Amino acid sequence: MIIGKIVSGLGEGRYFLSLPHYRSSISRLLFPPYPGTLNIVVDKKQAVLKDRLLKEALYVPGFHKEGKRYGAVYLLPCSIAGRRAAFIFPEINRHPAEVWEIIAPFHIRSAFGKKDGDLLEVEL
Repeated sequence: MIIGKIVSGLGEGRYFLSLPHYRSSISRLLFPPYPGTLNIVVDKKQAVLKDRLLKEALYVPGFHKEGKRYGAVYLLPCSIAGRRAAFIFPEINRHPAEVWEIIAPFHIRSAFGKKDGDLLEVEL
């Protein structure tokens, strides 16, 4: 189980998950993603698990579009209160190691009545 504190993100998840390459790849591998991510801050003990977890992750290759490079992403299926979700680890990432992003086929905050500062339990 991963437990993290919900924090606001950079607002870029919505853009990237709207790109057809990512959207169709994630839909094919897992589920059609809600257009946005939820960010949680995990403690340092959990953050070091990331490299080990990436070995089990699903891979979506990067691509080039109009001269711009879009990096690969790694997807680690998980669940929140029994509902499907996935950690998404972008190859190109501006977050510190302790900030992990989660996607789901629904708006996570609304579904669980969560706000910044609340804890979220995620089952691997």
